[in-house]
Amino acid sequence: MYTENGVLYVDATLTDGQRHIEIRKNTFSVTGHSYDKNSSRNAFEVVNERGEPIFQIIRRSAGIIVINGIFAMGDGIAIADNQGLERLPGSAIRPLAVTRIFRYPSWQYPAEYESGQPR
Repeated sequence: MYTENGVLYVDATLTDGQRHIEIRKNTFSVTGHSYDKNSSRNAFEVVNERGEPIFQIIRRSAGIIVINGIFAMGDGIAIADNQGLERLPGSAIRPLAVTRIFRYPSWQYPAEYESGQPR
């Protein structure tokens, strides 16, 4: 994360080995046929093939960004969501405890919120 001209930017690459979420200067790309993504000026979300959120970035204000997601870390998984940050051993995983932000499929509902604004 860094700021440039008063704007907060994120550069990151997240991968499970087959699919990638890449963020460069707040521009997002997703590879992997089973993922879908949708975004607006204040939120970005990636969902899996079941439509479950696996990664979210929500800009609450100019200086506050919320990041929810499932992240591989060494020999386990880290999950950041409404329940806090949890580290699970091995390949154990649970769904994110978050509400989906956007409607899908994204090609049909670009930047259209599921209900209201992102929380």
